[in-house]
Amino acid sequence: FWNLKSLQPGHMIIARGPGIEYRYQVEWVEVVDPDDVTVLEPSDEPVLTLVSCANWSSASWSYEDRLVVRARFFDRLRTSASTGE
Repeated sequence: FWNLKSLQPGHMIIARGPGIEYRYQVEWVEVVDPDDVTVLEPSDEPVLTLVSCANWSSASWSYEDRLVVRARFFDRLRTSASTGE
């Protein structure tokens, strides 16, 4: 999640597993309050929701917000399980 904050709508996210690759397209990126759980509500469509921390505060020695990326599934590809490609 090192560069999660640099994602923008339209970017592609690839999730790989043995023999398969799932492709998602970023729909939105938002910084939300840690108590805002609406971004985690179920979807009727296949989506990927990535959540990380945002806005470090030296005063409280903690992150004050959450960074949320929502991406919609659009494709899957069978790959060679032995090479991980």
